[in-house]
Amino acid sequence: MITEDNLELFADLEARIPVRDWTADGVRIWPLVRMLLAYRLALPQESRGGATPSRWSLLGKRLGIAVDSITAKVRDRRGALPRVAEADAFILTYAGARLARLRDGHFDIFCGPILKALEKLSKKTQVWEFSYTQPYRFPRSGPSYAVQASLFSILLKNRLLPSRAGQIHLPEYSLFRRSLEERQLYFPELSETRIAREISHIFRLRNLFEPALKRIRPRLVFTSNIGRYEFGLHLACHRLGIASVEVQHGVQAGNDGRYHGWTRVPQEGYSLLPQFYWSWDQKEADLINRWSAGCPPRHRAVVGGHPWVDYCRELGPEMLDDFSARLLAEPADRKTALVTLQPPHLVSDTGQAIPEFVLEAMAREGASWRWWVRLHPSMGRDYASVEEMLRRRGIRALVREATEVPLFVLLRKADLHLTHSSTVVVEAQHFGVRSIVWSEFGAALFDEEIRSGYCRFAGTTETFLDAARKIMEEGRGRPAEQKAPAASALQQLLEWSPAP
Repeated sequence: MITEDNLELFADLEARIPVRDWTADGVRIWPLVRMLLAYRLALPQESRGGATPSRWSLLGKRLGIAVDSITAKVRDRRGALPRVAEADAFILTYAGARLARLRDGHFDIFCGPILKALEKLSKKTQVWEFSYTQPYRFPRSGPSYAVQASLFSILLKNRLLPSRAGQIHLPEYSLFRRSLEERQLYFPELSETRIAREISHIFRLRNLFEPALKRIRPRLVFTSNIGRYEFGLHLACHRLGIASVEVQHGVQAGNDGRYHGWTRVPQEGYSLLPQFYWSWDQKEADLINRWSAGCPPRHRAVVGGHPWVDYCRELGPEMLDDFSARLLAEPADRKTALVTLQPPHLVSDTGQAIPEFVLEAMAREGASWRWWVRLHPSMGRDYASVEEMLRRRGIRALVREATEVPLFVLLRKADLHLTHSSTVVVEAQHFGVRSIVWSEFGAALFDEEIRSGYCRFAGTTETFLDAARKIMEEGRGRPAEQKAPAASALQQLLEWSPAP
C-alpha cells in the first residue's frame, strides 16, 4: 500500500546508511535497489504473498514470446524499421503500450503521440520496441525495430556467462538488510547475489544501446517505463551526453518512492535515472523537482500534459477501425459502465480479477446497464477466463471489444467507470466520467480525485450499487482541461538538449 510510511522508510534508510556510496564500477546503484523495494511497497499489501503464476506457466509464456520475437521481423515487414538510422529522437517502447486499435494497426498510446508531435516539428524518430511480457501486436500503427530477440540473447548471456558487474561496493548493506527484516520488508530480489546479477544485466544492456546511439545520433531519447532496460538506456545516454526523458505512463502518487522523496541525491545526480521526467501536470512535476533541485539540471521534470488524451482530440472516425467508428456513432440505449481491470495476481490473493461483491452488484443490475470490461495490458488477450467468470454469474459484457477499442472511444460513451486502482480514473476526468474504486489501495491512490468528487470508494455490494446509481443519475461532470500540449514540452526539451 502506498503510505507516508514508505517515504519515511526511504528517508530513514538514506539518513543512516551510505546508499549514495553503493557503486558498481563507479556507477551509483542506489536507484536500482530503491526501485526494487519501492515497486514491492507500491503493491497492495494482499498481493505481496498472494497468488502468483506458476514457474511452468511463466516459462511457457516466456518461450512463446521468445518464438514470437524471433519471427517478428518477417510477420510485419510493412511496419519494420532498420536497426539503426540517424534520427533526432530515439524511442524505446514496448508491445504492451500498443493499446489502441486504429484503422492502420495497433497504436502506442504512451510514446506514439510524442512521435506524432515530433513529426509535426519535422523531427525524425527511430523506435525500438521490446515485448518481454507481451507478444508483439501486429500490424503496427507506426513502424518500429523489433529488438526483443537481442534482449533475450542478453538475458541468456547474463545467466550463462561471467558477470559484467565489475567491482561492487556496498558499505553497510548488512545494516540495510537488518533494517528491512525488522520491518518484515526484506524481499529475495534485494539479496546481494540478485543485485549483482541485475547490475550485470544492466551493464550488458548499456553495451547494446551505446554503439547504436552513437550511430543514430539523437538529441533526445524517450522511454515510458521503468526497469532494467530503461536503466541500461539511461546509463548509455549519460555516458554519451544525450538527454533521456521518461514519459509518465501512470499515476505517480506523492508517496511512491520510485518518483518522490529522494533525500540524498548526489550533486551530479544518478546515471541510472533519466535526465528529464515528462509529467502530466504541475503537481506531479513539482513533487519531482522538489528533490531534484539539489542536482540541477539532472532529473528535471517538465509539464507536457497527457499526450494520449491530447492526441485523441485529433482522432476522427476515419482513423478508427469499423467497430470503433460504429460504437462512437451509435446512440446509447442504456447507461454504460466501463470496468477496467488490474493484473489479478497483483491485486488479489485469489488471483480473481473482480471481487465477489462487485460481481454481485453487476449481476443485480443485470441488463439494465450496458457493461464493458477492459483487461489490463499485462493480462494479454486472456479474454476467455474473464468472459467465463462473468457468464457464470449471468453478466453479459463486452470484453474483447472493450479491451481493443481505443480508450477514448469508450470514455466518450461511458457514464461510469469502475476499477480497483487503474490510471483510467485520471483519464476519465478528461471526458467528465466519474469513477468508483473498490479497493482501499485505490482510495489511497486517488485521494485527491475522491476529495474533488470525481471518484468514490465503495467496499461492499450495497455501497457500490448506491454510489453507482447516484453517479448514473447525476450524469457526467465537467471535463478536466488539458493545459499543456505535447508540442510545447518538446520544444522546451529540444532547447535544453544540444545536438550531440
